[in-house]
Amino acid sequence: MFDVSIVVVSYNTRDITCQCIQSIVEQTHGISYEIITVDNDSSDGSVEKICKDFPQVILIESGKNLGFAAGQNLGILQSKGEYILILNSDIIILDNAIAKLVSALKEGPKNLAVVGPRVQQLDGSLAPSARRANLGTCMNVLGVINRHFPFRRFLPEQFMRRVAGRVLGRFHDNYRSHDVRADVDYVDGMCAMVRRSAIEKVGLFDEQFFFDYEIIELSNRIKRDGWSIELFPDAQVIHIGHVSRKKTSRILIETIRSELTYYAKQCPKNFKLIYRLNYISAILKLVYLHLVSLMYSRKVEIEIYKQIVSVCKNFEPENALREDRIPRFPTQL
Repeated sequence: MFDVSIVVVSYNTRDITCQCIQSIVEQTHGISYEIITVDNDSSDGSVEKICKDFPQVILIESGKNLGFAAGQNLGILQSKGEYILILNSDIIILDNAIAKLVSALKEGPKNLAVVGPRVQQLDGSLAPSARRANLGTCMNVLGVINRHFPFRRFLPEQFMRRVAGRVLGRFHDNYRSHDVRADVDYVDGMCAMVRRSAIEKVGLFDEQFFFDYEIIELSNRIKRDGWSIELFPDAQVIHIGHVSRKKTSRILIETIRSELTYYAKQCPKNFKLIYRLNYISAILKLVYLHLVSLMYSRKVEIEIYKQIVSVCKNFEPENALREDRIPRFPTQL
């Protein structure tokens, strides 16, 4: 058994994925590990380049774009590590961060199931990764509105962080400190190390989630089973940032589908509010886009929002309660 299995899901991010793998090889020492890359049917030559440059990598070709949760599950089910590192393809490992996360789990309390590093952007600024599962109704409402009508057009991020960060840190994770080791509800799925025995008990990712919310749902199951989750800032990585998001319009559609699924399954008391906000916001955005398109073309965005409206109209909350999309490790005989 390896100390850690590193599972990277890749979709049309050939050069970024190879940069991620190279950083793992160069910056991981003192532990045994395997790298498993799941390619979600990329068309940019990812498979060929990974096979050529990194023959030691276990490469799994999914045959279609399964999304993040199902892609990770493919790799996790093939893993042999005591710990499993869930990793985005746009992460660069720094200063033996993976070994530090392994040490945090080995030396931490027996009920510690997940640890995550401090994440920074390419420019050195913080990429928030330590999260609370519920920010409160007000912040949830603002989050939905911000997705469709971004506040950054009126309130620049740098202004918010520098001027209002100390106050906002009480209410929103993007403005809280990430410099101290702390118990959290979940760490961002872009880089999270999980104890194998924990997911043997609670199951893997729920494959109803194509993109987004899968790590929150898994973390909720882990916490309910009595385990803890920690931010471990001594380990640090770089997040290149939203590479796959830039490549497909499907991401926004699937994020909203995942959000509705999450609230229907985990927060039913808030589901109707989140559902209505998304539905009304999508209709308003569609009207806005049609008006703007009279001056210049917004065909792509219009089509996206037509699909979002359709997702909302056809969403069936009872389906979110299903458990048949959560794989389990095979029973050991």
